[in-house]
Amino acid sequence: MPPKLKEIFLPVRDEEHWREITSADNKRVTVVDLFYPWFGRCDALDEALRGLYMTIEDPDKKVQYLHLDLTKVPAFPEAEQPKATAKPRFFIYLNGEKKEDISGANYSLLKDKILALIDTLGEVN
Repeated sequence: MPPKLKEIFLPVRDEEHWREITSADNKRVTVVDLFYPWFGRCDALDEALRGLYMTIEDPDKKVQYLHLDLTKVPAFPEAEQPKATAKPRFFIYLNGEKKEDISGANYSLLKDKILALIDTLGEVN
């Protein structure tokens, strides 16, 4: 049996976890897949994002992928509870600031934005 892959797509647990993720203390590029449970998260990009993760040197220090059920974190400020839609939506954060808001399952755009932000990190200890 092949070894189990490391889980790199983690759920946002609650509002406190959300505050940690979006704090200025979080120095990783943070990609958040926003979804409502009746549509589900965008797992169509999982394989491509996992491949991108594997190409990054010290990925655990530079990038994290999260998914956010908008019904579990009702005080989500940036989205202001976006209209229910099946279209994927991703926010990308760095140092507590939302840097990108990407609508749709556009891997090329996500990849370009993630790598560009990683390039701004400099040397990670």
